[in-house]
Amino acid sequence: MNILLLDKDERTLSTTDRRARHILGVLHLAAGDRLRAGVVNGPVGTATIESVSDAALVLRFDPAGPPDPMPPVDVLLGHPRPIVLRRLLRDLTTIGVRRLFVTPSALGERSYLDATLWDDVRPFLLEGAEQAGTSLLPEVSRHHSLRRALAAAVLPHQLRIALHPVGSPLFTEVLGTVCPAGQVPASRSAPGSDANRASSDDRASSDDRASSDLLVAVGSERGWTASEVEQLSRAGFVIADLGPRILKTETAALVCAWNAVSAWNAVSHTGGTAGSGTTASRKSGRRADRGSTA
Repeated sequence: MNILLLDKDERTLSTTDRRARHILGVLHLAAGDRLRAGVVNGPVGTATIESVSDAALVLRFDPAGPPDPMPPVDVLLGHPRPIVLRRLLRDLTTIGVRRLFVTPSALGERSYLDATLWDDVRPFLLEGAEQAGTSLLPEVSRHHSLRRALAAAVLPHQLRIALHPVGSPLFTEVLGTVCPAGQVPASRSAPGSDANRASSDDRASSDDRASSDLLVAVGSERGWTASEVEQLSRAGFVIADLGPRILKTETAALVCAWNAVSAWNAVSHTGGTAGSGTTASRKSGRRADRGSTA
């Protein structure tokens, strides 16, 4: 836990709360000590432990400022097995994905949409944000068809890449073709795709690279069908490959998300993500009175 996340106006933690157990049993902090903290989807700063009893910890939160912004990287994901999705919700949050759209795929199990994890995905997101040291959680939505997921996910000025074992181009090569408006040059777009027919409104020639959005589509364990690939192509996706080795959905999604976030950082020149951060500021922000870290 690299940041203590609190709900708005939450200042008391029961000693049975997992966060309190971590503060007392792992960090070995006591009354008067401080640690890095933040309000969920709100400011970050420092929490001071004002008192500790057998029943509760009482905290004071002092905000220092807003969290680092999220990279404009979104993932459209064919619904994997629920146990895999739990891990992906956590790890994609840690990497810094802004929005996650989950949809059934023709070769996947539609029953996954009714998995109990959908009753409350927030704990998985919180775990990922705590690891990353950010207070920001991604938006997560479940859609009952690829068509509906695309309608929600597609934005203007957006580089769209769908993974499918086509041999070429490679995913990393496509990322390298981002132009100032954040678009793939027409010659690299899927033949007959909407990207080749994009209007001038969808190609802002004066936009800075950092304003570009990235959307990556990753299929479920058995991938996309030819019909789904065609549907993605019509929506302006470049169809790309990760290479000759066959990866699990979980591995492919994490590799692509990390590369996409890194590519955005490279063109934005911010030098930090929710996952990596600015070393000096984060080390300073985590330091407690006794040198403890969250």
